[in-house]
Amino acid sequence: MKEFLITEVELKRYSVLREVTEKRLTLKDASKLLTISYRHAIRLKKRFIKQGIEGLKREKPGFPPNLKITFAIKEEIIKLRENIY
Repeated sequence: MKEFLITEVELKRYSVLREVTEKRLTLKDASKLLTISYRHAIRLKKRFIKQGIEGLKREKPGFPPNLKITFAIKEEIIKLRENIY
């Protein structure tokens, strides 16, 4: 059995989406409970049905952020800080 960590948000999503799949709660009400849009709730439900609880985990993007500080800039900032302070 595969082990992984789950956050409180993901646990809440799991319990609410389980209620939706068992027809005890509508998807519209679930989106309000989770404070997400109805469209996003549809996406989450599809991933939950296909992948289970692992589908609710946040996925990291496959690319670095646009405003990421490069290693060279980081080193320069550290040198300037050491020299000034």
